[in-house]
Amino acid sequence: MDWKKLQKKREAIANESLRLKNQKKLLNEEERKLKIRRYIQLGELFDKAGIETEEKFSNQVLLGAFIEIKKLLELPENINKFKERGSALQRALDLRYAISFKDSPSQESLNLLKNLNFKWRPSQQEWHGRAKYEDLSKALNGLKAVIEAVK
Repeated sequence: MDWKKLQKKREAIANESLRLKNQKKLLNEEERKLKIRRYIQLGELFDKAGIETEEKFSNQVLLGAFIEIKKLLELPENINKFKERGSALQRALDLRYAISFKDSPSQESLNLLKNLNFKWRPSQQEWHGRAKYEDLSKALNGLKAVIEAVK
């Protein structure tokens, strides 16, 4: 093998090495994005479960609870039980409600709906959003509101 062929081979290997480094960098970035997306999903599940994140529970308490959950998930019957509970809650949260008022609602009522992530639809003169019915009826208790489930 002559010197020029050896140099070309060395360059080809260097180029391939650079290509693989770039590919590895892209894969690491994609992995990071997937982890962040999963952390966000877990945070949403935390919120849906109604766990208060303020000072009520310390990090040690939550970590201990997660370790306990991990132990419980080692038994297949628990997995099925938890899956059924989660599915039931998810079905309840997947319902969208339309809320209208017989009288003009107070600013407090409107703020309440905004805090529940309900949006005003002027064309229908209704507030629309997703929530658990119990939370919604409790929040609007005593108000002359009509709550309807919509598809």
